[in-house]
Amino acid sequence: MKARQLITAIAIIIILLVSSYFFLNEKRDTLIVYTADAYAVETSYMLSNFSSIHGLAFTNPNTGGSFTLARQIAQGSQDDVFISVSKASVSKSYLAGMYSGWAVAFASDEMTIAYSNSSPAINELINLYQNAMQTDSNSSWAQFFYYLTSGSFRIGISDPSSDPAGLRAWLTLEAAGLAYADNETLYVDRMISSNSNLTAANAAELVAPLEAGQIQLLFIYRSAAISLGLSRFDLPALINLGDPELSSFYSELAWGTDNGLQRGAPILLFITVPKGSKNYMLAMDFVSYIVNQNSALTKFGLQPLNPCVAFNSSDLPSQLQSLVSSGKIILGGSL
Repeated sequence: MKARQLITAIAIIIILLVSSYFFLNEKRDTLIVYTADAYAVETSYMLSNFSSIHGLAFTNPNTGGSFTLARQIAQGSQDDVFISVSKASVSKSYLAGMYSGWAVAFASDEMTIAYSNSSPAINELINLYQNAMQTDSNSSWAQFFYYLTSGSFRIGISDPSSDPAGLRAWLTLEAAGLAYADNETLYVDRMISSNSNLTAANAAELVAPLEAGQIQLLFIYRSAAISLGLSRFDLPALINLGDPELSSFYSELAWGTDNGLQRGAPILLFITVPKGSKNYMLAMDFVSYIVNQNSALTKFGLQPLNPCVAFNSSDLPSQLQSLVSSGKIILGGSL
């Protein structure tokens, strides 16, 4: 009798240990997420909520310039989800063997110019900006950009070959030249000739120099400026790369990078699951969560897409096909 009770007790202990093992392992499950540094706060917010719902361990996302992250993933860095602010960086040209064949655009953003009051010349620039906003005339905006690129300021623009924010800063200057001076390269040439640009691997690295007064202006995404509480000059849709309806105009702009010529396009946030994902089903659940909950991103200054837009050069996963059927996603063409 005692032997039977002992065997029963041992069996119960084994069952409890095995159950605890699987329970704890389930709790330790997590997603490895790579995200554009400008959207670290937004990604962490969404990932934290998703992890709480599914009982997962939360791990901060890995951040950096979208182009740099794509190269790291292509070279074998373990990653389950990639959130990028560049359509090119989720394509095969960057992700190579880790390219999944699809990506979903779920929100839009725009370029802005953050500034610090570390130079008396800023007051004059503020006056020119206020006049341009009030009159919205080509001549007033031309005066603003002419003074901005006069060499009176140190201006932060991140490396366009590692960070799409830097690429878009130069495209914004091209757009301003084309729109307000009928000379696409005018403000670019003035920036280069005055040697007023300070660069870094990504725009996030230039925030501290801005706040310290080492630079007076910084081209950055509007949502990032809002999250960081930076003073800023918001720009018209014609030049801020934030209006999908102006895609044709933006596409007239181009800038050369280490990976070739990049053409202008609306600023969209993309999510994809690289081919090497170790937690594929969980990663796809997170993609579905982003699509269904993207309205929460308005608090960060982003414009959620409704519906979201899937770009693909191969068949969409079944999870995305069901979102297409429900109207949450529409097809946007090839990637």
